[in-house]
Amino acid sequence: MPTTPVYPKRPKSHVVGDSAVDIFTSACPKAWIVHPIGSDYGLDLRVELTTNGEVRGDEFFVQVKGTQSVTADSDGFAHVEVAQSTVNYWLGKLHPTMVVLVDVTRQRFWFDWLEYAYRDYPRVVSGERNCNIVLSAESASTKFESDVSKYVRAHFQRLRADVARLFESAQLTRVLLHT
Repeated sequence: MPTTPVYPKRPKSHVVGDSAVDIFTSACPKAWIVHPIGSDYGLDLRVELTTNGEVRGDEFFVQVKGTQSVTADSDGFAHVEVAQSTVNYWLGKLHPTMVVLVDVTRQRFWFDWLEYAYRDYPRVVSGERNCNIVLSAESASTKFESDVSKYVRAHFQRLRADVARLFESAQLTRVLLHT
């Protein structure tokens, strides 16, 4: 008796996840450089900003979560559960991390920066638990490009100023040690 062949199936969650990344990526200006991150350990994209066509090193990471439908709370915020181990991983990064929740049916998304969305920021927390990440910005009601650019540029200005102060302090220490 002939049997019907069986083939691997693509889970609906993979389709939703890929659609979510596509929706987010399409909202990014064409001048930005969007790099997919191969192995998924809690980050999906690395995005580089450009200024007047120049690539200056201002970049951020993105974790995209997709779902069929997002129900925002009464304040208009969306919530997503993320493993504490993943949040701890993000906290180890020098680049800012954006968390995004995409409603693939309505092709809208909510997003926020880890430092605003994670209640215990910047503290790494032990134990196995899920964290409630609160996303306050909604793509249809924000100036996405300007808001993101402003945040990332300010982040790197602060980081560069901190490194310069640290370097100056190290130079002074060297001079004092050699006298």
